[in-house]
Amino acid sequence: MEPLEVVLRRTEDLRRDLSAEKVIQEEIWEEGEEILGDSSWNYGMPTGKYEKSVRTQPEIKEQDTQKRESAKQELQRVYDSSEWYSARYFAGRALGDLKLENLPNLWLSELEKRVNATKTLMKEVDDGHYAEVYQEGRGYYGGSSPKWVPNIIEKPFDEPDKEVRIKAIDDYKELLRLSNSSPIKELIKKAYRKNELASVRRAAGKSLGYSMLRIWIHELFHK
Repeated sequence: MEPLEVVLRRTEDLRRDLSAEKVIQEEIWEEGEEILGDSSWNYGMPTGKYEKSVRTQPEIKEQDTQKRESAKQELQRVYDSSEWYSARYFAGRALGDLKLENLPNLWLSELEKRVNATKTLMKEVDDGHYAEVYQEGRGYYGGSSPKWVPNIIEKPFDEPDKEVRIKAIDDYKELLRLSNSSPIKELIKKAYRKNELASVRRAAGKSLGYSMLRIWIHELFHK
């Protein structure tokens, strides 16, 4: 997954390319002379002959239709499939998608899933049991302290995915900056109040513009 700042920078370049132009006639400047007067001084200003650059041919541009169409197609690809929803929003607005005045509910739903993402890991556990011990010549020992018989196996368990959650907060922050969306702001506030990872709560607080003191006090009393 490319860093958000890289994707946004490239998307901004593509937005500029939507109005790209190409030069079909270069501008030409030639050296010439300018005569300012007959005497060496005129009202305190020097006079005489001076070299001067003169534009003899203007620059002429026209629309670079190939570059514009290529940018449009690439922006559409970002809008349709980028893993960063803030980049999708930026691309969609560049393409003139007015429907983005209200963020799609699907985007909001997916972002909320990401800020609560978990990952499955395998962990070795001892699934053994206590058993009576057979001793040669004495049969099974049936005392009060049977021996533990280990049985090491791997079991899956879920834990919060810190990396995905922090990236979701970054996406939230940029999307809020671009859209000033109330639903996005509420999702960040929810993460700030309820996410079980302190690092995610702190990142959410910073995204909301809260001071470090306010965030520290919130963490102090968080349950």
